[in-house]
Amino acid sequence: MKLPRRNFLHLAAGAAALPAVSHIACAQSYPSRPITIVVPFPAGGPTDALARILAERMRGPLGRRGRVAPSAPAASRVRRLMATW
Repeated sequence: MKLPRRNFLHLAAGAAALPAVSHIACAQSYPSRPITIVVPFPAGGPTDALARILAERMRGPLGRRGRVAPSAPAASRVRRLMATW
C-alpha cells in the first residue's frame, strides 16, 4: 500500500500531538453541578412528589443534590427549553 506524503505527514503530526493532548484532557467528576429535575406540572401534585423522592434517592449514590423545578402547565414549554441548555 502506497501512502502519499501528505497523508503520512498528517498521521505523523497527529501521533506527535497525542501525548500532549492526553495530559491536557482530563475528565471531571460526574456530576459537577446539582442535577435539576424539570417537572412540567404544578407543585404539590403526584408528579412533583415523585420527583422530590427521586431527587432525595439520587443524593446517596451520586453524592450530589438533586433539585426539583416544578412549573405551571403554561410555562412547561419554557422549562423544557431551559432543560436543553
